[in-house]
Amino acid sequence: MTKVKSKATKFIPVVPGVIHVTGESDVGKTLFALQCGAHPERIGFIDDDTKGRATVDQLRLNGFEFGAYYDLKSETKGLPQLGVYTRCMAIIKELEKKSLDVIVWDTWSRFASTLKPYVRKNMLLFREAKDWASMGQMKGAQQWKEAQELEAQIIARLNVIAPVVILVTHLKDQYIGNRKTGKQIPDASRTITRVPSFRLWLRRNPSGSPVPIALVLKRIAKNEFVAGEGLRTTNILPPRVEPLPGERSAWDAIKRYVADPIGNRALEKHEIPSAFEKSLIDGTLTDDQKRAWMLSLAAAAGEEVKAPPSSDAEIGVAARVTEMRDAGSDDAEIARVLKKEGNSYPKIARAMEVTVKQVVAWCRG
Repeated sequence: MTKVKSKATKFIPVVPGVIHVTGESDVGKTLFALQCGAHPERIGFIDDDTKGRATVDQLRLNGFEFGAYYDLKSETKGLPQLGVYTRCMAIIKELEKKSLDVIVWDTWSRFASTLKPYVRKNMLLFREAKDWASMGQMKGAQQWKEAQELEAQIIARLNVIAPVVILVTHLKDQYIGNRKTGKQIPDASRTITRVPSFRLWLRRNPSGSPVPIALVLKRIAKNEFVAGEGLRTTNILPPRVEPLPGERSAWDAIKRYVADPIGNRALEKHEIPSAFEKSLIDGTLTDDQKRAWMLSLAAAAGEEVKAPPSSDAEIGVAARVTEMRDAGSDDAEIARVLKKEGNSYPKIARAMEVTVKQVVAWCRG
């Protein structure tokens, strides 16, 4: 087959920098990433979700190739975590030799999950021996911190290779206090909430259109200096971006707002998230999710309890427990921190799913 002559032109990104895309299964996250506007031969595509292979094959039938394509699932089949880490870092080194406008890494989560094992295996590359805690749980917290910093450094390295880096993740069930809340959250570390300049949650279009709507988890803005006023910021996107009829990608809708930012005007009806969508953007729970979580917690404790008026406060404390455990804090330390923050022994015990007697012992020990 004769390859189509390249028609690549200078790429002007709609949104430069690091972009995080998440959302429900089969909503079109991969296609959205690849529809960013860059010519295929200027896109580096690391495919760890296998579904991208169909797009690659379709482009090849039309005589086009990606600037770089890696079938990561096949390349790392059977490898342990550190083997996956080594291959991914080798891919990044190969990408540095290419001229790319966009890097799409779909999905990012498996590579990210190899970073803590790498830190654990190579601790002296990150801190001197004397700077690592002797206690296992405290050392684990330090390793998480170094892994997250390493993740940020790798993302920054990718962004040097290409002006646009799009990291795609799936969703996972949310747990608070070891109990499912009924809510799903992005399968990503805290680094992914901090580093990207733009974050989107794609959802199926209620109109039935195959073009998804986009909930904006992290907004973009235009900053400019105005003589006599100083630096001024203009909001570009509403919290909910719904493509208009005729727009073939959520990118078309985003471009429309880039050309005509919302600024501080009142939102139109279709730009306002529903209560459920707002819970996704804000990271909160809906009333139904709160009740389900409280009943699950009560059932685990063998209690017959209805969700009390203080359920928001209870959930907040339980969420803090989950966050600190994820960071490697031990339960005694968590109990003492929560007590210093003014929480009662019973509230701490419910959040940690232990007895009040145990909490008292930790706090007084």
